[in-house]
Amino acid sequence: HKDHGLSPLASEGSPNSQWIVIDYSDVLVHIFHSEKREFYALENLWSDAPRLAL
Repeated sequence: HKDHGLSPLASEGSPNSQWIVIDYSDVLVHIFHSEKREFYALENLWSDAPRLAL
């Protein structure tokens, strides 16, 4: 990200929280531990949105 001149506006969480959010203004990046991701299932909030394989 820094190689491309991008810096986050903010971030929340720590490795111990098992969920980190990084705010890049137009994009929010959520980094989950697999158990937290299954529990919160954020994808279900936007079930009609297309999924992208990364």
